Amino acid sequence: MAADMGHFVDRHQTELIQHVTPVPPILDDLRDWNLIKREQNSIVRSKTTDQEKMRQLFDYVEAWGDEDKDRLLESLRKHNAPLIRRLGRHQNQMGAGMDLR
Repeated sequence: MAADMGHFVDRHQTELIQHVTPVPPILDDLRDWNLIKREQNSIVRSKTTDQEKMRQLFDYVEAWGDEDKDRLLESLRKHNAPLIRRLGRHQNQMGAGMDLR
């Protein structure tokens, strides 16, 4: 069952780290929603590549609950819709169901 596999952002962490671009608009959303602190935002933005930024962001995301991860997923859909759709289709082909959470 998909719910037993964890949240979408946890299941697809590797792909998200490798393919999410650009990261700054996602950080803007997370900051606006008070999901990351100013210092965390600065640390993530200080990284050179989008992959490094996402890797650093996931250091914070690991401690989040599903509601906060839902907000991250909302931002990812907003700024990286084709990637999220592709990951969702791949998940469906693997038999994990349609739960994009």
